Amino acid sequence: MASGCGKSDLPSTTGSAKTTASAATAPRAPAPPTARHSEPRATVPLPLPLTAARASAFARAVTLTAADVPGAKPVAREATPAAREREAAQCGGRSAPAIGSERSPELQRGRGLDRESVSSSVEVLHDAKTVERALQATPTSAGLGCYERVLSRSLHSEADPNIRLLGVKVATLTVGITGAGQAHGIRILARVGVPGAGVVVPLYVDALSLGYGPAEIDLYATSFVQPVAQRTEQELLALLHERALRQRL
Repeated sequence: MASGCGKSDLPSTTGSAKTTASAATAPRAPAPPTARHSEPRATVPLPLPLTAARASAFARAVTLTAADVPGAKPVAREATPAAREREAAQCGGRSAPAIGSERSPELQRGRGLDRESVSSSVEVLHDAKTVERALQATPTSAGLGCYERVLSRSLHSEADPNIRLLGVKVATLTVGITGAGQAHGIRILARVGVPGAGVVVPLYVDALSLGYGPAEIDLYATSFVQPVAQRTEQELLALLHERALRQRL
């Protein structure tokens, strides 16, 4: 699955949405869209001018590792076709390029329909106001519909030929984070059917964003049957925020 939810400089988001009656492989999550609201945040000290090297080092230090998700194994990301990134970027969002960025590997755990995948990314922009403007923007119904169309085409083109895509829905999502306000983004629900098996499997993809000064911290969570537990998302976002607090931009 590939999509760009509000970013013109999308990270790699391609994956597969293949499943059988007994096993399934989770697709890679899309980048979060701009969020509905954002609470006032404490000023992040910037003792030195931002450079690409410092921004990239910060992003690498904050992103998730396999040790952060017990029982998970890292899986290499696949490249997203440029045409699909451009199509997804047209759904809306900021166009400001990042000074430095990093994305974690896909961290997968579980088997079959119990498999879930999480990953993170960090993008450092030129200033905090740019991040706040993006996080305060409101996804329109037209924008959400755009994401649905892009995701549907992506799933149709990348899924196993034996799998039937029965529908894709996108809705806004908000998760409270202790000590960091709220993260905002989208929840994608895709229903896939297995011909001959009489099985319809719901596939959930959550994509959430959290601001930290000039940095945008993103979390992606994918699972079958039911969403990744909100407590897991809260704990991982809190960890990312705490890790950012310990780093100097």
